[in-house]
Amino acid sequence: MGKILYKYLGLDGRNPRTTFLNDGLFRITQPRFLNDKHSESRLKPYFNEFSPADLDWARRQHAKFQVLAGYVPSDEDLIRFHLEPMSKRYIDAFPHMLSMLDEQVNFDSVDDYDYHEHEKLVEKVNDLLVNTLSCFIGVLSLTAEDSNREMWGRYGAEGRGIVVGFDRDSDFFKQYPAKPVSYDPTERGSITYYKGTIRVLGYPAKDFSSLFGGPTGSFFKDYRPFETLFKGLFLAKEEYWSYEEETRLVIPLFESDVQSGDDIDFEIPKEILEQAGAGLAQHHKEVCLKKIPFETIQSLTLGYEMTQAEKQAVKDKVESTVALRHIELFETKVDIYGQIKKSPVN
Repeated sequence: MGKILYKYLGLDGRNPRTTFLNDGLFRITQPRFLNDKHSESRLKPYFNEFSPADLDWARRQHAKFQVLAGYVPSDEDLIRFHLEPMSKRYIDAFPHMLSMLDEQVNFDSVDDYDYHEHEKLVEKVNDLLVNTLSCFIGVLSLTAEDSNREMWGRYGAEGRGIVVGFDRDSDFFKQYPAKPVSYDPTERGSITYYKGTIRVLGYPAKDFSSLFGGPTGSFFKDYRPFETLFKGLFLAKEEYWSYEEETRLVIPLFESDVQSGDDIDFEIPKEILEQAGAGLAQHHKEVCLKKIPFETIQSLTLGYEMTQAEKQAVKDKVESTVALRHIELFETKVDIYGQIKKSPVN
């Protein structure tokens, strides 16, 4: 990965967003406001099938009790001996009793009932995760290239914006290490509902309350899954987003320098507050900004649709400000093949 990481910026009203040249402030975005509303910071659901994380957990269980040296169990064996429920549920034995489970919903089959429960569980867990984490952390999204046409289109206001290049060897990035995002779907955090049993990241839970609530809440009591959860929620996205070549900085909101916008409130369960400690706030602002030292900024790439006046304004600002004079300036254009080319600003 290159020495420079880039941040695409769009417009502030009708003009390129350049206020950072005055204050050094950049938004760190809470999970609930990130661009992928359907999978971002959410667990990937599996219904009546097992996730790669479930199978990994089963392999670890098998290794604890392995008797035959050299025997490598198949996925089918792992499922049969370590993942499938040991006994039938009441509704499996007496499916005609389904009508007694929920007076407001008519279920045609046990699978129908299971899918209904699966949907409720996934929505509840993911809503809790997204809203809780949004009270705790913000994400600064960066990328490896400043000449990516799709990135210019989506985040650079179709070439009207600007790209900021950061020195990843700077002290700021030593304090907040940049982590690459994976687009491998098997690396996303998972939640599994299989015939009434629940697993998160492969770990079993009796039910929702045992997972996130109560004095013995398994998820927040057992810290082993946290590194995997962090990667699965913040450092893994759907393959669709792979063109972004994203790298992320995850920064606690209490380390933001400026907060503004509407108040955001979310009632976090008491058990989670006790586990998370003082860094978790139930009340915060919609917009959180982090000051990045000017010496961390190494380059500015001006959009191919910026006007000459806009380009000149940026150039004048950099040249007239002592703290910015080290910054390299580039301009861009789209060639006859539709590729974005950049060159130094004279």
